[in-house]
Amino acid sequence: MYKWPPHMPDLGDVVKKYIDAGNPLSISDDSGIYKELEEKFAALHGRKYSLLCSSGTLALFSAYFALDLHEEDEIICTAFSFHATASPALFFLSKNFFL
Repeated sequence: MYKWPPHMPDLGDVVKKYIDAGNPLSISDDSGIYKELEEKFAALHGRKYSLLCSSGTLALFSAYFALDLHEEDEIICTAFSFHATASPALFFLSKNFFL
């Protein structure tokens, strides 16, 4: 049976080593471990680019920006979900965004 989240006992040591080495914890530019992860993820999926996001909500915002949505466009999402699933769609499809 699959168990989530996966048990990774050494992960804390890896993160501590990364932080102790003075490496950045934010995505302020296209460098370091973030660049490496984006490049590996893009290669894994046969794409030229990938983009790290801090949350699923931000990932939806990014996707909607990339789609160049307009006020008359339709977005369909589940009615039974966390509010952040629909909030990016409501933002993009509101008249205030397109003024």
